[in-house]
Amino acid sequence: MNWGLYAEAPRFEVPDLNNTKIVVENPDHNTIATIKPESSIFIYLSGIFYLLISSIFLFRYFKNLMTISKNIRKSSKVNQSTGYILLTNQFQKYSFSFFNYIIIPKESLLNKKLTNTIIQHELTHVKELHTVDILLIELIKCFYWFNPMIWFIKNEISENHEYMADNNVIKQNTNVSDYIKQILSSIYHSRSGLRSGFSFVTTKNRLNMLTSNNHSTKKKWVRLILAMFLIAFTFSFTSFNPDKSDKDPFIVIIDAGHGGKDPGSPSEKEINLKISKEILNLSQNSNIKIILTRENDEYITLSERISFINNQKADMLLSIHCNNSENITKNGPEGYFSELNNKKAISQKATEILITNQVNKFSKEGSIKSADYKILREINIPGVLLELGYMSNKEDADFLLNPVNQKDIAKNILQSLNEVEKELRK
Repeated sequence: MNWGLYAEAPRFEVPDLNNTKIVVENPDHNTIATIKPESSIFIYLSGIFYLLISSIFLFRYFKNLMTISKNIRKSSKVNQSTGYILLTNQFQKYSFSFFNYIIIPKESLLNKKLTNTIIQHELTHVKELHTVDILLIELIKCFYWFNPMIWFIKNEISENHEYMADNNVIKQNTNVSDYIKQILSSIYHSRSGLRSGFSFVTTKNRLNMLTSNNHSTKKKWVRLILAMFLIAFTFSFTSFNPDKSDKDPFIVIIDAGHGGKDPGSPSEKEINLKISKEILNLSQNSNIKIILTRENDEYITLSERISFINNQKADMLLSIHCNNSENITKNGPEGYFSELNNKKAISQKATEILITNQVNKFSKEGSIKSADYKILREINIPGVLLELGYMSNKEDADFLLNPVNQKDIAKNILQSLNEVEKELRK
């Protein structure tokens, strides 16, 4: 980087890897902090724990599906009234429905009254496709088990299913007292959770519904609407794009360093511009409004840049550069802010966010420095000068020249700007 444009500081020339003379800055800056990647052990263990629990839920999910399928295959068809298949199995201890299959214990067939009640109950589950709801919420639970809202939603869905089935049975002139006795006689049986069954764990709520007046219908609909609202809320929260906001846009001026007759380091002016334009591109659907100091390969003086920046009424400046050093082993990003900037505290915080995110994503180390650079000192908004890496270092240069990496860097910077916005709006 040719620091003659950005700083009133001594310069000296050093050869780069291609024997091209490069003017670099005087390295005498005040280093505020050296940033290293955050320890990944917690993230790693958290990921392992999440995968372990999700795997257990998925194993249970598919194991239960196989068990149900096995029960259906081993059962024998005894009736096909109303177009639904009724099966029985001498080893089955409880009734349930799964899609259009209704499993009834053989011992239940001895009591015709009980059999008719069970059929009416299960037919409601079949007709309303309750199995689809159950399979879907159980599958979602395998991946979002950590969200208590999912468990609440699952309970509300299942309870509403049972309410609908019980209500249908009562409409058939079934004696409520007898029906309650049948429910109580079945509560000791267990089931997998993937099927709709006559025996259901929320027995207390069912009994309250059956013994209450008609106002319970209204309450159930209110609970159903609430459950649907919570489902919508959960998924909208999961897919929420933190970039989008109804607030006033956060205006950031991106200064693509150098340009035109001022190339900076080898390939620097091109890298700076490509990343700056990519940030602009990615920001279109966000609350970040990007303004570029240059959109083409053109030369703009330092005074012109500062004048442009101060006339924009922006919230922040980010000047993007690539570094150089006579020490070819020196690498990693560096962030600069000015102690003389009238928004020094915000500038320093923004520098910390940008460098920390760059290091965590792309590098082994980075540093935060204060420097009396004119472009940082004379602007009337917070300002950060970000050195993405050293073009004098082969590893950094190869990384920065890669178009895929340039897009990743732009994405990371935009994410950092979102974090800076949150800090400023506190």
